[in-house]
Amino acid sequence: MTRRARVGVAVIVAVGLVVVAVVVVTLWPRTATGPRSASGTGVELSDAQLEAAAQQRLDAVVEACIRPSTEIPEACGFRIPWAAGLAEVDGIRFRVEEPPMLAVTLPTFRADGGVLVATLTGTGTDGESTSVTYRTEDWKLRGDVMVKNVGVVLSVW
Repeated sequence: MTRRARVGVAVIVAVGLVVVAVVVVTLWPRTATGPRSASGTGVELSDAQLEAAAQQRLDAVVEACIRPSTEIPEACGFRIPWAAGLAEVDGIRFRVEEPPMLAVTLPTFRADGGVLVATLTGTGTDGESTSVTYRTEDWKLRGDVMVKNVGVVLSVW
């Protein structure tokens, strides 16, 4: 092999190694301690920042879900079979005994293990005013996590 051929092969091998290194660095999954970002936003958060921001958003979701109401809120991770005990619902009060524990695995989150109590007041099937209490000991919320320029956004399924 001529000297010129050896130099050509060495250059091709070097360029190939650089291309492989760039591909590996770009596509290799980030470790759990590395920054996380949403594609196209340029926003990067450490795991601790992501968890803290997602927990704040989850707390806001939980607060919205447990506001006193006359209707069962949607996308809050629970169902109440009130028709079995009441003909009409006049009010619903919620009490969180144990909040669900958050786990974020981009692009989703899950919050499990919550305990929620709902007390419904209204008219019973017998026509009398009554209240009924329901309890769920495995309250779960699931959804998507998006990191945007405005911060972390949770979308509950």
